[in-house]
Amino acid sequence: MAASRVKEDGHTGGQDIMNNERRTGQVTIPTDVDVVPETLELLKRWGADAIRDCDGTDYPEELKSVDARVYSTYYTTRKDNEWARANPEEVQQCYIMTGFHTATGGPLSIPLMQGISSELMEVNTRDDIARWWEVMDRTAGRPLDPGRWRYEDGCVIIDVPDDFHEYTVSFLAYLIWDPVHMYNAVTNDWKDFEHQITFDVRQPRTRKFTMERLRKFIADHPYVDVIRYTTFFHQFTLVFDELKREKYVDWYGYSASVSPYILERFEQEAGYPFRPEFIIDQGYYNNQYRTPSREYLDFMALLQSGELLCKDGDDFKRVSLPGEIPAALSGGYVLTEGGNVYCMYDGIENVYDGGDIAAISASETAARCAGLKENGEAVLWWMDIEAPDVSEWNNLAAVRHGSNFAAGLRSDGRIDYADNSGQSTAAIQEALGRWPDVADLIAAGQSIVGVTEDGDCLFLDVNDYQEWPSVK
Repeated sequence: MAASRVKEDGHTGGQDIMNNERRTGQVTIPTDVDVVPETLELLKRWGADAIRDCDGTDYPEELKSVDARVYSTYYTTRKDNEWARANPEEVQQCYIMTGFHTATGGPLSIPLMQGISSELMEVNTRDDIARWWEVMDRTAGRPLDPGRWRYEDGCVIIDVPDDFHEYTVSFLAYLIWDPVHMYNAVTNDWKDFEHQITFDVRQPRTRKFTMERLRKFIADHPYVDVIRYTTFFHQFTLVFDELKREKYVDWYGYSASVSPYILERFEQEAGYPFRPEFIIDQGYYNNQYRTPSREYLDFMALLQSGELLCKDGDDFKRVSLPGEIPAALSGGYVLTEGGNVYCMYDGIENVYDGGDIAAISASETAARCAGLKENGEAVLWWMDIEAPDVSEWNNLAAVRHGSNFAAGLRSDGRIDYADNSGQSTAAIQEALGRWPDVADLIAAGQSIVGVTEDGDCLFLDVNDYQEWPSVK
């Protein structure tokens, strides 16, 4: 981005830009217990309005009363080793394939954990290995009958293999060290810490425990303004070798989101038996550069058709969309893969069933949302008051929603604006009309930020035009 000052291009006209600088806002900085003075200095120097913790850090006691919003990272699938150790069968699992091994006469022994960090994974022998493992004759392209192989001392042994054929073993392994936690620890060379064990929040006991744990976290952290959830159930496929070097990295796949519990659900819903090869994919693990098979698409559909968690008074409840798969969340609104929109502020309500919504953007503070249609038009859903008319908005590339307004970015770089006051709408629309060649648009709280084709940032504070006080 080209170097430039952040400009306030509003109703102030030709006043010196120094008189209109925004001192704080839209900057979040990380912290830890040993950098409190530095955090406070950066908070002031950068004009940050939020502080957050992150993996491997703790939020300092001294900053709990600071004049800034507090963001706290919350790990739904780890950071409670006591629970994980007490429920080892509900630890998250991963499918792993061994290397290729060639039979050269006599029995063939294939070590399962060769090239895999024993700190990261542990072979799952608790469940039926004949059902959930698969030994493949890669030369012939077919699986071996379980009666032709056996497991012994960390190895799969094929007593009578075909000479000069290559074999692999696909097996289930427990993730006894969360892959992202290991990645962060290895990358940052952490010392003297406990490995965090994963657990599968989709399984009944852990799901119940997770909800109780979440309620307790909220009650015990009243100073937290925003909870930053990370990893709801889906684990990234990160594999390290014995020397903790990255062996396979996939930030998009699903091969580390498996367990017999889920695979049995797959068989019930898909209507045919599961095979490890659906996940292993000849060792490619269905990475994002592969064309997915029908079976893998069915597996993805299963993982993406889960329940939604929505607020219910002071508690939470799980809800399902009838025959729909969630594609995106914004505020209290859900966009489905079918292009429909649901509101979850009071139960769950289908607010749009036209099937042509491509994107949504919701208010952070109210039950209001803007939708972008596939044809470039916009639609608003305001559940508390009547929404303004946006029927003349067209040729849009994006829609954005602030606290109490909506904005649309047209393909030609112009901006449309609407709130529930005709006077402020007209004034703000006129101010935004002076912004040249806007390439991207951001709306947050009472602020609108535009990024021009030249890389300049333009800023407008909606409060300067609206008669009501800002919504915090």
